[in-house]
Amino acid sequence: MAVWRKTYQALNSADEYLTRFFNYVTWRDLWLLILAVAFAVFLAGITPFALVLREDAYNFTVKGMEISLGDFSLDRPQAIGWPLLLGLVFSIMSVDNVFEAMYVSRWTSILCTALGVFALGKACGAMLADRSQKGIAVMIVLAYMTNALIYTMARSAMSEALFILLVIGVVYFSIRATEGDALNIRSLVVAALLAAASYYVRPNGLFVFAALVVTIVLHTWASRKSAIAGVVPLRFSSSPFHPISMRVSLHLAHHSTMARTRSTSSTTTTTFGRTI
Repeated sequence: MAVWRKTYQALNSADEYLTRFFNYVTWRDLWLLILAVAFAVFLAGITPFALVLREDAYNFTVKGMEISLGDFSLDRPQAIGWPLLLGLVFSIMSVDNVFEAMYVSRWTSILCTALGVFALGKACGAMLADRSQKGIAVMIVLAYMTNALIYTMARSAMSEALFILLVIGVVYFSIRATEGDALNIRSLVVAALLAAASYYVRPNGLFVFAALVVTIVLHTWASRKSAIAGVVPLRFSSSPFHPISMRVSLHLAHHSTMARTRSTSSTTTTTFGRTI
């Protein structure tokens, strides 16, 4: 009996944990995660791991190894975001030679590109919430997964994969931040942090941050405008110059004039009959 009781308690606790889990994670999230894993496997299958990295990809990898050893200095104007991520991965995986570092760099780029599928699906789900627009969201995700430039970025171990992932994250959290009339501060903070991180990955991330600021300003201005627009018609509707009030007044005046005309015509007819 004790064994069955413990099993029953374990199942109850597991059911409670699963309920909490699915309160935050939907089936769509699980399908997107499965799709991202499948896309990562596909990208790994078409990536030439045996080829040596060259030019900027090689410099990023070497800088990542230096960062993993504690050297954060930059020899030339260079965004430190991608080498910083590589250095963190190299430290976790204890990479000690440049050939292993190249292999891990390619895998890191592949995983960032694959995570872009999940992030893009979430952004499309937040932006295209109507059921009739699900086809558009699916087309956007498929366009991302079948783009030849995405394949090139995933295989090259360059900073573009991480940059695109951060930009998609900014789009998603900016949508979440501006869903209601009031700004969602938590989502706004996350979007701002991702925009700042995109600047450290590539210098044109500054435009991402500027676009986020413009989005916030436009949302705030639109909220204030809608609030003013809700008050002004209420006051204007009580004015005699409001179109509805004018229509009612004209309608009543027309009927009053018609009644007076009929009364006058009937009086004239009666008087004329008596005279005859």
